Amino acid sequence: MFNAIACERVNQGIDIHGDVMAYCAGPYVGLYSLTDGTVKLLKAHNTKTTCVLFLDQYLVSGSKDGTLIVWKQEKDSYSVYKTLAQHQTSIVALGVLKGLATNGKRFICSSDSKSNVMLWSLAEELSLMDQWSVGPHLVTAIDLEYLPQTQIPILFVGTTDKRLRVYTFDEKLQMHLSLKGHTDWIRSIKTSIFTDTHDKDYGFQKGDLMIASASQDKYIRIWRLTTSTDLQSRKNEEFERESEIMAALKEMHLENEGFQLSTKAHVIQVQSKPYTLLLDAVLMGHDDWVHTVQWQPVMNGHQPMTLISSSADKSLIIWAPDQHSASWVPSSRLGEVGGTTLGFYGAMFSDDGKRVYSNGYHGAIHGWELKESWEPLVGISGHSRSVEQLRWDPTGTYLLSCSLDQTTRIYTYWNHSMHEIARTQIHGYDMHCFAFVDKYQYCSGADEKVIRVFTGPKNFAETLENITGIKEKQEILENRPQAANLPALGLSNKAFDAKTEGDSAYAPAFQSQAFKSPPFEEDLLQNTLWPEVDKLYGHGYEIICLETHGDLLASTCKATKQEHAAVRLWSTKTGKEVTKPLMYHQLTVTCLSFSNSGKYLLSGGRDRGWCVFDISDLSETKIVASCEKAHARIIWGLKFSADDRYFVTGSRDKTLKFWLDHKLIGDIKVDQPVTCLDLVRLNGIDYLAVGCEEGGLFVYALTVTDHLEIKSQISLDALSHVGVVKSVSWKGNTLATGGEDGAIKVFEVTL
Repeated sequence: MFNAIACERVNQGIDIHGDVMAYCAGPYVGLYSLTDGTVKLLKAHNTKTTCVLFLDQYLVSGSKDGTLIVWKQEKDSYSVYKTLAQHQTSIVALGVLKGLATNGKRFICSSDSKSNVMLWSLAEELSLMDQWSVGPHLVTAIDLEYLPQTQIPILFVGTTDKRLRVYTFDEKLQMHLSLKGHTDWIRSIKTSIFTDTHDKDYGFQKGDLMIASASQDKYIRIWRLTTSTDLQSRKNEEFERESEIMAALKEMHLENEGFQLSTKAHVIQVQSKPYTLLLDAVLMGHDDWVHTVQWQPVMNGHQPMTLISSSADKSLIIWAPDQHSASWVPSSRLGEVGGTTLGFYGAMFSDDGKRVYSNGYHGAIHGWELKESWEPLVGISGHSRSVEQLRWDPTGTYLLSCSLDQTTRIYTYWNHSMHEIARTQIHGYDMHCFAFVDKYQYCSGADEKVIRVFTGPKNFAETLENITGIKEKQEILENRPQAANLPALGLSNKAFDAKTEGDSAYAPAFQSQAFKSPPFEEDLLQNTLWPEVDKLYGHGYEIICLETHGDLLASTCKATKQEHAAVRLWSTKTGKEVTKPLMYHQLTVTCLSFSNSGKYLLSGGRDRGWCVFDISDLSETKIVASCEKAHARIIWGLKFSADDRYFVTGSRDKTLKFWLDHKLIGDIKVDQPVTCLDLVRLNGIDYLAVGCEEGGLFVYALTVTDHLEIKSQISLDALSHVGVVKSVSWKGNTLATGGEDGAIKVFEVTL
């Protein structure tokens, strides 16, 4: 089984436990295996997820409707342990605290978009310990740890008033400090406990609590909480150090930006014991908002003094103290070049610290592995908005999908799973539909009046050959443009070959080579486009449906009057209309199907009727049969059988109807409104896949003689979508589905 869906644009969108990454995948929680690259989807939320964190054998996720779900691990997956609905608005930040061996009690802290914060205790039962509000300020970051040498939780809360608030919970909640320093919203807080280092002297004590906070002010601050109260001997040193740093800031002209640097020691009392909190370092290196900061995980009881940060400046920085001065310096800088992105959101180390992962602006999971240097890894990607249509290419080699995220993407098999290998169209309009002309050409329709025709370049054909191992005929590769690129200030993908190699209009980061493995995200954004070879004009409104057969293309657009509800027929060779518009419907034609012989064209639409056109003679097309009120609601799908003896229609009225010789011979009642369907014949039996408005997926095995006979039916509840299923497509007994939730699912159906 294969799943593809983008990660949400949130700071707490990813977390790693062992060799599994959990990520916010639309309304799902995605489980991405870091070993084999497969993705599983946990389904329980009804709206998009906003944060996810592992907590020992548990997993905690929050969503936009304010729901918190605690999942419990069962073998290699997770099931819902508890659903918490106390929050009324979107979960904004989440923090967890693992249990100690002595008490086994875990803590969860969550905040919502109305500034409400809740603290939960998870032992044998899950209970609400306390809740409070920070007033008009939004809580944007939370982290928890145990106060040094105690079992008392200490909470660090970052807010939109630029302050770092410090609380403890010892039977009741107590606020101790509200620290100034950052000059913009605090986006991330992470804590770690310092362990002894025999080879380096950082000036810390064993057991000191290290707190890193990242902000939209472009800086990271590292704070230290210690049990040491011997501060008098430090004061002169700190004063000198502060004076030196402030002098340096003055040279950098930062003192006029409201930049604050205070090494004042703040003392808090908990159970009559004093603790000291002070600023230890300010990390400067990013040029834009810092979204996330994260410590490297503990290894063999030792906490490495290594930190990773992600920023909107398209970079990740790995920080470590300098061996000589103990000042924090960037040891590595990772990131991407080119593309219209806004950087990275989350950032995580793997458990061994040899790999790092981040979720980017377009929803892809990026990865790097440390060998001799940091090298990029093949990640995962997917659509970030509704998948409007998907289809297998005519040879079944790859799957093409289009989405409201304004992209079309190609997926194919590589190393036990499917991966995105090309982003053929990155458009300025929401994509709605497409239809294949052949393996290397398709037509697409979007929220515009134009139908665009794309052809596969040579570098795509070579990439497909490299990844699938299926050799392509040499004559097919000849006379193709090498690649495609979107020129600066251009609106259409242009062919790119040796003649245009030196053209300054092309992006300097553009490369036209074929790939031997699935491309990285920055290549998908600019190096895998298909050239646009034609535009077809004629429709007056946005394109709704496209269908092809041989050299014919049929198209429809949005319509509120009969004159716009016409079906237009085009030649895919000349790009010209081959006959006058086919008129019958009164409102939008939503679906089309050519008979397998190519003699007939079936249409259905918003006016609840269907029509069969005879198009065998294009000079004189005619209506063979029609049914004005075939269904009680809009018809969303229809399809001819493999032998053209009958066809099936599916409607929002929750029925599937079967028509033999243009007469109704049977129907199937469905539990949900039908939104899409596809029909395939295997071993003499027809298999009808049906997608529904509430996410349901059904498969019916049937035969049609002079009546309808249903042999069996399957309800694919475990594979259903959250919301409307937009498209289903067969390839043998493999079914691909796409939904409003942004997910693509591919699986084999046991028939």
